[in-house]
Amino acid sequence: MGNLRLFLLVSVVVLAACGGAAEVVPVQDGVSPIQITRMSGDTAVGHPRIVFGLFDGPDPVADAQSVTLSVAPVGDADAEPVWQGPAENFSDYEIPYWVAYPNLPSAGFWGVTATVVLGNGRSVTSQFTIEAKAESEGVAIGEPAPLSQNRTLATEPDINKLSSGLNPDPAFYQLTVAEAVASGKPTVVGFITPGLCETRWCAPVLNSVATVRDQVGTRPTLSTSRCMVIFRR
Repeated sequence: MGNLRLFLLVSVVVLAACGGAAEVVPVQDGVSPIQITRMSGDTAVGHPRIVFGLFDGPDPVADAQSVTLSVAPVGDADAEPVWQGPAENFSDYEIPYWVAYPNLPSAGFWGVTATVVLGNGRSVTSQFTIEAKAESEGVAIGEPAPLSQNRTLATEPDINKLSSGLNPDPAFYQLTVAEAVASGKPTVVGFITPGLCETRWCAPVLNSVATVRDQVGTRPTLSTSRCMVIFRR
C-alpha cells in the first residue's frame, strides 16, 4: 500500500444536506474520528480505480451519506489540489465500500483528504496516501490470466494447507488457473485470503462467490489456492 506520509490537511467547510453549515471535524494529532482502509495498493498513473472503506475503530461506517475526495502532492504545503470529486457508495458486500477515479498525473505519493458526511449530517475529515506507480503490477483488463499452477486437492489432500478459512469448501479447490484457462469457459479469478485479510474484504468476497455457486447448483466448476478463487460456468 505504500509508506504512509503526512501531508498538510486543508480543512474544507461543507454545507449539510439541510442547507445549514455543517460541523467539520478535522484530523487532530494525526488521529481522525473516521479511519479509511483501502482494498488495494496497486495504483498506476492516470485515473485508477480507488476502492476504500470507512471505519470507526473496528466497526464499518454504514450511515455515511457522501464522501468527497481532494488530491494534492505530498510534501508541498502550498500545492493546489490536482483533483477533487465525489466517491460512489456500494453496499453489495457485507462491508460497505466507496469507489472513486481520481486524476493522478505523475508517479509518486499523493495525499488524499476525504470529507465524509455522516448520517446525522455532521461532516468529518480523514486522510490517506496513494502511491501512484508508472505502471500497474496487476493484470490489465483484457489481458489473459497468468497460467498459474496453484495447488489443488489433487496435489495436496489436506485442505487446511490450501485455505486460511475456518471451514473451507472443497468445491473451491479443484482446478488450477491454467486448467481453467484451457477450458475456454468464462472464468472469474479473485485473490482472497479469508482468514488473514488485513482489509476485511476477502471473506465477504468469498461469501459472494459461494452464494452464486449455491444459486446455480452443480453447474459451475470452482477452484482456489490459498489466495485465489476461480469460478466458472
